Amino acid sequence: KVARLLEDRFDVGGIVTRDAQKAQMLRDRYSVAVYSDYLDMVRTEKPDFVCVAASTKACPQIAAELCKTGMPVLMETAYLENLTQMLEFYDAVGKTPFAFMEQYHLQPMQQARLAIAQSGLIGGVFEAQISLAQCYHGILMHGYKY
Repeated sequence: KVARLLEDRFDVGGIVTRDAQKAQMLRDRYSVAVYSDYLDMVRTEKPDFVCVAASTKACPQIAAELCKTGMPVLMETAYLENLTQMLEFYDAVGKTPFAFMEQYHLQPMQQARLAIAQSGLIGGVFEAQISLAQCYHGILMHGYKY
């Protein structure tokens, strides 16, 4: 959806799903090639990078397999249960570029906090540090000179 809104910046080569009904719906809605295998999609479309948006358990495996082919990956935070899994993931990724994406700063509660800091209602805010936790995520939002 985001790529479609930013067509001047992104060209979607394909979408991957293993659900046949969902595949047809995606073809109809986005007029894009739909694949049942992400490695097949990469071989056919030759994208600059792949966005992985799968279940939390599947993301690390998919990202690691893509990185082994040299394909850069942008993905949601991988669900890794312990240090061993994390080290295995980083070994599998190797030196292939990958990035985790989180957009907590765009969530309504965080937008409200930022708006208050920028409004002047509480004076000049020069620094704020807010620690947030959600499920297995732990993040820190901070900024200067709001």
